[in-house]
Amino acid sequence: MDRGKGIFSLTPGPVEVTKEAVEADIENQVLLGLDALAGGNGEQADIFLSKNVIRLKGKEIPLVKEGKLLRKVTVAEDVTVPALSEALLDVYVERQEADDNDQESNYVIEIAKGFSHTYPLIMAATLVNINRAVTCKVRVLNPFSSNITLRHDAEIGEAEKIEKRTGVIAAEENIEEGNLATVRRVQLNNVCAHSCSTVLPVTNEHDVQPHLKTLFEQSTVNKTEEEKRVVAGILVKFADTFSKDEWTSG
Repeated sequence: MDRGKGIFSLTPGPVEVTKEAVEADIENQVLLGLDALAGGNGEQADIFLSKNVIRLKGKEIPLVKEGKLLRKVTVAEDVTVPALSEALLDVYVERQEADDNDQESNYVIEIAKGFSHTYPLIMAATLVNINRAVTCKVRVLNPFSSNITLRHDAEIGEAEKIEKRTGVIAAEENIEEGNLATVRRVQLNNVCAHSCSTVLPVTNEHDVQPHLKTLFEQSTVNKTEEEKRVVAGILVKFADTFSKDEWTSG
């Protein structure tokens, strides 16, 4: 329902545009047409999809897409994954012109939709930096008894940018141990080890209450005398858990 027209000051990003617009009772987001993206004296906006920006009045308005921004991940060269084995694959992550100046170009590569239907492989999610090398590496598993070949430029995954980097747990290694192992160890705090073993209650069969006699006999068929004593001890310890008759509850 239209409420009328008016002169509105629109601020897409860092640019301010004054335009005549119609006010309507609409709660959804709206699209700015070319009339709204036209600058003074008929100056039109330039849309650069490769940079994800709109240039208007000499300023750049960043384009923000809704939903996940996914990049296509393809195999860098023909590769055969042997049967019953795991392999590292070189893959290309789809790039854009702005990636060369991106200091935080960290992406998570996950399996693409339909990949499992095309290739009987399992691929682990991998965190990569697309600016460290021309290709990135992902790990795949072939659980079957025949070799599986992936062809060059086959699409196997999707990459999503991670805006925040994972912080470091601690700045130092564990100085109490040598640094000869392949795994880096970090001493977070001193933790005393405690035994997790539990001593089971043990008692004689005659200590089992009458309402648990039948359960005891059914539970100790073909059991040794020591095992029977353990079962009896558990039933004695937790006797109140079981109902004695139809008029009582455990």
